Amino acid sequence: MRDLTGFQETRLKILTIRPNHKIHWLTYALSVHVSGNPEGAVGILDSYIDTLDKEMAVEFTKCFESSELAMYKNLCLSETSNGGGDEKGDGDDDNEDGLGGIRIALQHLDKIRPIVVDETGWLMSKLSYQLQLAQFDEAKDTVQLLFDRGSTEDHVVHSAYMCALLKSSRGEWLEVSKLRGTSTLVTYRVLTDEERSVLLTAYGGSGDGTAASSDTNTGSLLSTYPRSPSIKRIHLTLLPTSSEQYKSAINQYCQRQIIKGVPSLGSDLSSMYLMMEEVEPNGKTRYTLAKDPVDVKSHSTYRLLVDLVDSYITSLSESNTFPNNNDSTEDVQPSALLWTWYLRSILHEQVGEYAQGITLINKCIEHTPTAVDFYELKARLLECGGDIQQAATVVDAGRDLDHQDRYINNQTTKTLLRAGRNEEALQRISMFTREGGPAEQNLYDMQCTWYELELADCLRKKGELGKSLRKYSK
Repeated sequence: MRDLTGFQETRLKILTIRPNHKIHWLTYALSVHVSGNPEGAVGILDSYIDTLDKEMAVEFTKCFESSELAMYKNLCLSETSNGGGDEKGDGDDDNEDGLGGIRIALQHLDKIRPIVVDETGWLMSKLSYQLQLAQFDEAKDTVQLLFDRGSTEDHVVHSAYMCALLKSSRGEWLEVSKLRGTSTLVTYRVLTDEERSVLLTAYGGSGDGTAASSDTNTGSLLSTYPRSPSIKRIHLTLLPTSSEQYKSAINQYCQRQIIKGVPSLGSDLSSMYLMMEEVEPNGKTRYTLAKDPVDVKSHSTYRLLVDLVDSYITSLSESNTFPNNNDSTEDVQPSALLWTWYLRSILHEQVGEYAQGITLINKCIEHTPTAVDFYELKARLLECGGDIQQAATVVDAGRDLDHQDRYINNQTTKTLLRAGRNEEALQRISMFTREGGPAEQNLYDMQCTWYELELADCLRKKGELGKSLRKYSK
């Protein structure tokens, strides 16, 4: 850990000079905490609380300020070896496993609940402590409370639920809790058949991977929260990739998303290109995401998607329906074919087939020339294919369709800089800077580092090494 002694001493000196200011107590506690001494931070927070009048101070009322201070102290307690500060455990026997601080923090949560405003954050902390202490039944109850509060779309909560169901170790939970996006325990490591069966039953399948109806599995998450996209998505990842149930489920999932016209479907599906890593000493096999075009092209899920999407294109082009769509008596909207072309173009991009992708995205633009997403994808394909100048022109044309979209404006600026057109890039980015004063100075004041780095790289490629070096130095 970096030496923070100077930071700590400075905050202590400031606190000594102005002890009546709350901010100086808190920053000193923070300096002690980040220096690796959570016990000391707890002691400082306790000392600050002791200086307050319980009838007058906001720290003893239910408000955001007192809530965040109490939760911060709870975090410090969880990182101590035995609870620290004035919080005491039941004895040394309670800390034989080194989790005394976690136990004290869990008890402390009950004490501070009357003043905590962030109920979801409070429940998340409680859930984490319960899993670390192997209190799996209590953890499942806490997860249910989080689901009832609307956290069904939080994949960290789902990972915690899986860990509670499978009675995972503390180390595994701490690793899984760091996952981001749609990653869960299922996409983190390979499950045994028994573990997969347990999770499938909980989420809405029969243990063999077949989908269960709501009548036969009324206690499952799919039946309890039938409109939750995340639960449907997680159920999809639980199915064995070699099974017919998986093919049927991913077919239905793609059709629903295409009918809705979801542009992110391609990137969403790419998170399912999982490959096994080498077996670890503990016997568990990890997953890694396939990113190399060769690995992606050989992946069974990618091949399945290509077959499905190609069949969609053929069927929609000929009869304006999805293949084998016996349940629907009406034709789908014409936009379904448009978004199927778009998805197929993304699949081409994922395996480096840029020319084929450009051909399809051109059909999308010809069909609907006002959709910004199509221009962005075409620009990506052109850039990956080596034509950066044309990519900049295309993405700028897409930006011109919506001057209020900050994201596409930033993408245009970035592409223009990579094309060496820094003057045009400055004009585009200045549309979203503060009025008055030079745009570059505003960007510097706003700490827009991605622009500074892209500009420095642009100047370097143009041979303006002095200007480039000054940008890098900032």
